[in-house]
Amino acid sequence: MGLEIIEEKLIKIRNKKVLLDCDVAHLYGIETKPVNEAVKNNPEKFPEGYVFYLDEEETDFLRSSNSIVEIGDEPVENFDRFKNIKHSNRT
Repeated sequence: MGLEIIEEKLIKIRNKKVLLDCDVAHLYGIETKPVNEAVKNNPEKFPEGYVFYLDEEETDFLRSSNSIVEIGDEPVENFDRFKNIKHSNRT
């Protein structure tokens, strides 16, 4: 897996470059649920601050057709990849 593929999926949230759980799952060719279960069942394997949950406002922003996010280092108008974000875990 090339670094370019990962960099294309990075978005900037809370001034941090992050990968969404659905993008991690896509990179590994699996469903999102096992990624979240792995995080839930093995919290000791993830350093503090490595995993965080989007709040309702952040999720709504990503789903909005008007949002612009940074992907890599470039601002990009929101696109279909965020339309189907499911967000059951809110903080």
